[in-house]
Amino acid sequence: MIRYVAFLRGINVSGHKIIKMATLKQMFISMAFNNVVTYIQSGNVVFDCDTTDVSLLNTNIETYLKSELGYDVRVIIRTISELQQIIANNPYHTLNDGDTRKVGVTFLAGIPPIEKTNGILKKSEIGDEICIIDRDIYILYHSFGNSMFTNTYIEKKLGTKGTCRNWATINKLIEL
Repeated sequence: MIRYVAFLRGINVSGHKIIKMATLKQMFISMAFNNVVTYIQSGNVVFDCDTTDVSLLNTNIETYLKSELGYDVRVIIRTISELQQIIANNPYHTLNDGDTRKVGVTFLAGIPPIEKTNGILKKSEIGDEICIIDRDIYILYHSFGNSMFTNTYIEKKLGTKGTCRNWATINKLIEL
């Protein structure tokens, strides 16, 4: 069995696409996944499954959720091993406890073309920074709520879907 995390994009935001985590957990159990655990309302589902074809797994989950919920829900999947590697690769690991900046990771559906990444690799006006490693974007936020590096901005610039989680959530998911 492989331990996966499904990151659902755009649910439970501003009163739209509301999914209770208990309901979401039952949906994943209905899809015959094992050891299903949800974490906070932003749509994080940890589960075990024998499938090694992540693309097929992703498609099956998105199709099932659409049939049950009546609307599209974008899902991005990583293994627990990949999350551990993401933590190990953190280019902002030297932040000290007193630093008010925060780290987030945007998980992309695919590796963006190099010609599209060049235009996004810059500091924002408020000092936020990004670093792209494979299909994950590390973001060092000075002010999360005012950052230009939103999901919409990143998706538009890179031409691929993505969803962001904060550093605390990523670390917690590994423990589940």
